Amino acid sequence: MQGTRFGMISGGILATILALSSTGCGNSPSKPEARSESKSEPARTASPTAAGSSSAASSSLPPMGTVITPPQQLNTKDTTRPTGVAGVRSRLLDGRTITLPPIRPLQVNTRCNFINETGYKGDAVVEVKEGIVLQMRVLVDVPEPNKGRCVFDMSGMVQTKSVPSIELLNQATGCTARMWEQGETAVVSFSNCATSCTSRESFKYVWPVLINRSANHCD
Repeated sequence: MQGTRFGMISGGILATILALSSTGCGNSPSKPEARSESKSEPARTASPTAAGSSSAASSSLPPMGTVITPPQQLNTKDTTRPTGVAGVRSRLLDGRTITLPPIRPLQVNTRCNFINETGYKGDAVVEVKEGIVLQMRVLVDVPEPNKGRCVFDMSGMVQTKSVPSIELLNQATGCTARMWEQGETAVVSFSNCATSCTSRESFKYVWPVLINRSANHCD
């Protein structure tokens, strides 16, 4: 009977010891440390990348004390054509020497008429002295199929330019007359002047007037 009681007591003690030992193993302190290490892993993983980008940025910078010179700006102004100068070397023609015509006021004094084989015809009275327009009246007859008559004169026009080309502007209609010289030829052209014609369609077929000043002839 005593042996049985002793066995029960020793068995209870052994069971208590086993229970206490199993409870201590469940509260292992190593698990919080493992969680803290897992939280710090992203920071340790990102640090090599940050170091690499920092070293790449620092490698592109010049050494300390280097003086950085800004790039020179190109001179876009054309200084190769002074008035009336011949024998200028041109960068666009591989350094070959070209002769530039002088810039001078336009001189025109003509009364002429013209006609071609299609029936396109007209007449012009133009007088320009020292770049100032004294008279201008140009009449143009456009044949079929866009038949119409256009009359361009100085009524309502104001001269806005004189050199190197002349410009007359009608501020109310926007009609603009321009004159310039090409050798012995003086050119008279018109733009935005459909209101000066009997038909807006006929103005599309109005050509510039070419005045040969030496022969007093126009086309």
